[in-house]
Amino acid sequence: MPKAEAGTSKALANKMKSKGLQKLRWYCQVCEKQCRDENGFKCHVLSEAHQRQMKLFGGNVDKQVNSYSREFSSGFISLLSRQYGTRRVHANHVYQEYIRDKQHTHMNATRWHSLTDFVLWLGKERICNIEETERGWFITWIDNSPEALAKRELQEHKAKVELDAGRIQEILINRQIEKAKEKARELNLNLEFKEEEKVLERENQEEIIKLDFKAIKSGIESKSALKPLKTIFDEDEESEKEEVNESKRRNVFGEIKEKEENKKMKKEKETVLENWLHPNIWVKVLNKELEDGKFYKKKGIVVKVIDRFIAQIEIEDERGKVMIRIDQDELETVIPAIGKKVLIVNGERRGSVGILEEIDFERYNATIKLSNGVLLKKIPYEYFSKSI
Repeated sequence: MPKAEAGTSKALANKMKSKGLQKLRWYCQVCEKQCRDENGFKCHVLSEAHQRQMKLFGGNVDKQVNSYSREFSSGFISLLSRQYGTRRVHANHVYQEYIRDKQHTHMNATRWHSLTDFVLWLGKERICNIEETERGWFITWIDNSPEALAKRELQEHKAKVELDAGRIQEILINRQIEKAKEKARELNLNLEFKEEEKVLERENQEEIIKLDFKAIKSGIESKSALKPLKTIFDEDEESEKEEVNESKRRNVFGEIKEKEENKKMKKEKETVLENWLHPNIWVKVLNKELEDGKFYKKKGIVVKVIDRFIAQIEIEDERGKVMIRIDQDELETVIPAIGKKVLIVNGERRGSVGILEEIDFERYNATIKLSNGVLLKKIPYEYFSKSI
């Protein structure tokens, strides 16, 4: 059909249609061309220009898909952080805001087949906190900027200082209680019983009062008469109180110890990441279906790590050296002989090189001596692997 003349109603209608958003399924990401209907998209697919672009795309598929994936994720995360910040928001709501831009990168050109896959990837990479509800997926952006990290570190430091101050105050109070008890025992005072006050009253007002002057008894006897007798029951009560106070102190120190252990476990969990792949380490293949089980239980060297969770491995077989790509879930670490070189692949010392000193086969952990002389004990098998 000939093109409509400029200024006509047909030309104006076509111009208005081109400005608006069209259906995503009629968009060609390779050619960056939007078609208005199914017939137009079909004609475009059969065109020579599209075929030429597809040949170029087919020459390096992984590179193109990764490029589109980076553009899509960066645009989505930029919109999420700029417009919603650290608020909890529905993932589909953010996606609808993102696709309003006519020049956006379409999801069908990325490595994610659906919005759910993309949300799960955001949670896996710790870019967002994700939550699945009856209404769908909700996401909360995690601000990892230097300012936010410094603020969180300052808050943690303040909390630690307050905890230490409270603990010191508690110890001082317990010491004062102990000193008071020791002083009371030295003075032989019974703090629980007090003498009742006595008031002198005359029952008969007409009775004559007589004063009789006699020798005063020795001060030792008078003092001993004033002192209350300490019975076996009083000693039992004091011992029971001491036991109660001792149990209270034990409970307090037990709570403090438990808090410290929980804090230590929390720190260990934060340092443990989901991805553990590193270049130049030995791994063992656990996939039984790859090449009909040909590579099952085979060991190879990680040559390259792709997207943090995919390893490119070099394995030797009867044909020579073979390169394969496999996900880290289908791999496991290799435990070398004692005295061999290993690499810490996860945990607080991630990336450190050391020598395997000892293996505990019953508890599935080992002792590793790092290159700087530090000795690490009880390192699980999955936290280190043989290094080249």
